Amino acid sequence: MHKIINIEDWKRKDAFLFFKDFDDPFFNVSVNVDITNLYKKSQDESLPFTLGMLYFSNKILNNIPEFRMRLKDDELVLYEKINVSVTVLHQDNTFTFCYIDFDANLEQFIAIGQAKIVQELEQKKLDGKADLLNTIHYSVLPWLQFTTFKHAKRFKTGDSIPKITIGKRFQEGNKWKIPISVEVHHAIMDGYHLGQYYQMWEKEMEQLT
Repeated sequence: MHKIINIEDWKRKDAFLFFKDFDDPFFNVSVNVDITNLYKKSQDESLPFTLGMLYFSNKILNNIPEFRMRLKDDELVLYEKINVSVTVLHQDNTFTFCYIDFDANLEQFIAIGQAKIVQELEQKKLDGKADLLNTIHYSVLPWLQFTTFKHAKRFKTGDSIPKITIGKRFQEGNKWKIPISVEVHHAIMDGYHLGQYYQMWEKEMEQLT
């Protein structure tokens, strides 16, 4: 479900019109975030770490309206809920995409995610689902403690889906951190909204016990 945003009444009208026709309207930031409490929880409770990362990321994004906005048929729309599209690595070191419906309950989301991943590993079909807009594109690179990241994109399709990459966790003193790259369409949001995402990450991790 989604509703159409009236651009004429939208506070970001000028920025939207300025950036929407750029050849490359996406911008990207990468930040090392503190995931100490989530890592400990995953160890203590046998919680799948990556699914935990996806849960908290998507929980945050569903609370930031701009991350639920998409360009659709020359209109800007706002979805009620966004789900997860994540890369899954197969035994032959190729990957496909796994689509997981987001659930606000952590345990339920993990159960859904685990079932979907098993299904994807069995069928191994690279389906990009270009028409599926109410999602976030996630990539997981557990081998790399990267400092920046750039995604492959088809510019002529009008893609506006945010793309998030999760890297290799590492220890810094008594803290565990992980790089998270966020790439978004500048006609839809600004650096302020990325700041909200990372700030909410900090709060979620501080509250996690």
